[in-house]
Amino acid sequence: MYNIFYIIYKILNNLLFKIHNNKKNRSRGEVMFDIGHTTTHLGDRLFLLDLVHSLSKSERTPNFPKSDYLSISVFNALDIPVGSVERRDCHYISLKPMYLNLFLKQSTSHYSFIDNSDYVGPLSKEIAMDYCDKLGVQYQEYTVEETLVDGEKYILFNNYIDSGWFRKFFCSETNFYEKCIHFKNEGFEIIHIGSANDKASDLREYAFVDDDWRGKTSITDVIKMFKERRVHAVVTYDNFFLHLANLFSVPVFVLFRGRFTQKARKFHYKAVNVALLRATSHMEYLDQA
Repeated sequence: MYNIFYIIYKILNNLLFKIHNNKKNRSRGEVMFDIGHTTTHLGDRLFLLDLVHSLSKSERTPNFPKSDYLSISVFNALDIPVGSVERRDCHYISLKPMYLNLFLKQSTSHYSFIDNSDYVGPLSKEIAMDYCDKLGVQYQEYTVEETLVDGEKYILFNNYIDSGWFRKFFCSETNFYEKCIHFKNEGFEIIHIGSANDKASDLREYAFVDDDWRGKTSITDVIKMFKERRVHAVVTYDNFFLHLANLFSVPVFVLFRGRFTQKARKFHYKAVNVALLRATSHMEYLDQA
């Protein structure tokens, strides 16, 4: 039922956004990111990484509602201090998928909305440069601060997706499994990561998995593994873990779910999937193998 509601919401939201959004931007006051909606996925939060980081290095503190525990946890885990100050003169920033929700609450007049389709290159950098200019702060790319740990390195395997979940039915996960088996034969330990809900809804057996961490680790735990350089490679869909691997320059083997139009596919190749691609990142598409 939730999946059907999600599709209906996305259709109505996109139509309403085209009709009513006037893309107003205000440059004064505290900055409040209001992105804690069910249509905002983990990867969407990372698209804001360079902007949130740039603000944290300036006098414009990035704020999130206290109720948005997930966003606060992600940015704190990446050593970016964020606040939760909410004032009437805040510059509210949200994402296009939240437009309908806020429109129904008659709140859109106080907001500017980030529309990913406005950009043509890596999203995190382009969003940050655009809004840093609007907010009058200096753009600063986020760089990883590593805490090196001597110990075993793992292969993280994640085969779950929330955004555009229905496209999974057009994909074959065979290359997923073959890549994991390849790493297992090289002596690496395969760790299956995901949520408790992922595990509960997936009755399949994965013989190549050495340890099942689904529902046992938090996002903070996973980010800590990357910071400590305990991840050798990631095998995943085009999701949060793809962006996290690119950010930390960990080799990532990704099964791209594609899009229904060539224009949308090109946009994801040029802007979305490379949102946090760094000079030392290594990304390989399994669907093109």
